[in-house]
Amino acid sequence: MKLILVGAGWLARQLWQPLQQAGFTVCLTSRSVQTAAEFGTAGLVLPLNGDELQDQRVLQLFAGAVVVCLIPASRQQPQLYLSAVDALAALMQKAGSLACIHISSTGIYQGLTGLVSENSRLKLTDPRVKLLFEAELRLQRSRDVCTLRLSGLIGPGRHPGRFLAGNVSSDPDGAVNMVHSSDVAAFMLQVLQQRLWPAVFNLSCPQFCTRRAFYLKACADLGGPEPVFADKAAPGRQIDSSKSLQIAGFQYGCLSAIDAIASC
Repeated sequence: MKLILVGAGWLARQLWQPLQQAGFTVCLTSRSVQTAAEFGTAGLVLPLNGDELQDQRVLQLFAGAVVVCLIPASRQQPQLYLSAVDALAALMQKAGSLACIHISSTGIYQGLTGLVSENSRLKLTDPRVKLLFEAELRLQRSRDVCTLRLSGLIGPGRHPGRFLAGNVSSDPDGAVNMVHSSDVAAFMLQVLQQRLWPAVFNLSCPQFCTRRAFYLKACADLGGPEPVFADKAAPGRQIDSSKSLQIAGFQYGCLSAIDAIASC
């Protein structure tokens, strides 16, 4: 099976090798010539400005492929993000791509409190939520899509001890929602092998862990200053990832976010 990772950022770099080792032919795309060149013959410059719809080489590459959308949802330029998503949707449709795996975010549950699942009613009056949801919808209209809503990403080169060191954090006894990149790769392999599309899944360490316990351990692990916790707790939310646990062949390597710190 041919895979195309659209976006060559940190997560794409974590996924590339496990997917190749599993036997998939993997191509990575970037708007940057320099970034694409880092991947040699597997790298492709793809500006997603509409011109690719006329490029037979690009259309041939995307034909029959599973496309992994890793385009970052920019807070500063939301319309540019949606334009890139629209361009990718049009490309997949014209090329006849097999399916899409969309890397979304549990930020889509912003404004909600308590335990939230894939079926929770979203607060679409929030601009960030509306942006993420609109991107999901636009891709889902073009092809069968497996949407992966990821909690905070941690892994090699992305140590959580740097997130809050010496800074103030609210809701110290609330849930911390994190997922290790290796678990994202493991779940994606099951999506590909079982063709789990269309579907929506939350990916987050399933065992409850407080923000206080997590960030104290993470900062201590790096030997940095401890975070400061506000006296007043703010209402928080916990991501329910139980749906992902129902998929045969998958289990989290990091059941708790604290377990994941050692692998960062």
